[in-house]
Formats: sequence, structure tokens, C-alpha cells
Amino acid sequence: MLREQITKLHEHYGSQRDRSWFDGEVFAGIARTRGVQCRARYAEAFYVAKLMLSVAPLPGVDPVD
Repeated sequence: MLREQITKLHEHYGSQRDRSWFDGEVFAGIARTRGVQCRARYAEAFYVAKLMLSVAPLPGVDPVD
């Protein structure tokens, strides 16, 4: 599955192909690092044990209204 995803990245982001960092090793390395964080071989996202979200006030809007 990882190889297929890397192939698709190369297919759909042709404008990046000439960049020195844009290769399969980079994407596999990122997936491996994410896997270490969630105790898997490879993963697509980071594991978050605790997450706090907040909403920033909109400029010019009084939250009391």
C-alpha cells in the first residue's frame, strides 16, 4: 500500500519531481517515523494522546453580543 501511495504522489505532483527531496525514500521515512509513534511498522498520521482545541475570536466581533 505504501509503494502505491508513493507512486500516486509522483503521478499527481509532477511539478515537484525535479526537487531533490521529492523521492520515495523521503515518503517511506515519514511513514516509518509515524509508525514508530503509534507502534506500527508504517502509518499515515501521527498518534495524539491528548489534544486541546480552541477557537480564536474573529476580528471585529464582540463575543458578548
